Amino acid sequence: MSPLWRDEVGAFIGPRQVVLTRMRRGLRPQCVAEWGTTIEQPNLTDWSAALAALDTELAKGQWQDASLRVAIADRWARYRIVPWTAELRSETERLDHARFIMANTYGTLVEQWTLGVSEDFPGSARIVSALPTQLLEELRARVPAHNLRLISVQPQLIAAYNAW
Repeated sequence: MSPLWRDEVGAFIGPRQVVLTRMRRGLRPQCVAEWGTTIEQPNLTDWSAALAALDTELAKGQWQDASLRVAIADRWARYRIVPWTAELRSETERLDHARFIMANTYGTLVEQWTLGVSEDFPGSARIVSALPTQLLEELRARVPAHNLRLISVQPQLIAAYNAW
């Protein structure tokens, strides 16, 4: 099957809930499965309960053999606006600059985060978003066991903006 026609599972992972939807691709995409659960006694700084709920549900056959897009709750994400700096010539320099800006706001926690910088026209400010690296690693480690192909992991704000 062509990757363009492969079914897609969308997941939202947050400290209070986990939600899944499966879309059948094709000429007329349609939702073929939905599921959601509330996390009992949520811990706003710990994602292990949310990932365990996701893992348990993904083990069911209805979610397997698809592409997976994940939106992570903004509770676990951090953002900053990064002003344009013409002196920065490469993506590595732009990412280092973004890391510096984030460190000025959030301190040494930035060392534990994976950063992403938005794309825009030269001369425009950019948005830098950060997710905990440990959360991303735990998520990536769980996905292959469910016969899914992880194609996107984004903070909720970025996913909503891109969908808009």
